[in-house]
Amino acid sequence: MRSLKNVVWGRLVAPAFFLFVAVQPARVYADSQEAMLQTTGALCAQGLYLTYTSVGTLADGFVKKVYDKDTTGQYLQSYVQIIKNIKEQLNKLQQSGAIQGEDVAFMAKVVDTYDLLAAEANAFQSYLTSGGQANIDVYDGKRKAAWKNIQEILGLNE
Repeated sequence: MRSLKNVVWGRLVAPAFFLFVAVQPARVYADSQEAMLQTTGALCAQGLYLTYTSVGTLADGFVKKVYDKDTTGQYLQSYVQIIKNIKEQLNKLQQSGAIQGEDVAFMAKVVDTYDLLAAEANAFQSYLTSGGQANIDVYDGKRKAAWKNIQEILGLNE
């Protein structure tokens, strides 16, 4: 005859224990997935903010003659290339299916903002090459639109 302890273990505790062990890896995976998504979001926000300030600081430096036309152009080319590389990675991430729900809209806003920053940098590059108020107007318009998105992404009120 089996003891009460064996009956309790066999019928009650063992199934609960095995269920807990089976569910635990899924919870750990979900927690690590959430941490990865939150980290990705934070890095995206940081990248947008730093790119925005970098292009603006470069423009200010050029106007104040801290940077000459060639140096400014080289920096702008680097910024545009970095933006292109980041967008390629973000597009791969979107296509992977790793981003779901409300994160899809967030990532679309991030990519849109990088597009605005690239257009801002390209307008500045065009200004360096050929001058013209139209290039300054495009630069300023893209800059303002990018800042509006960045404020929204970062939750800044200004």
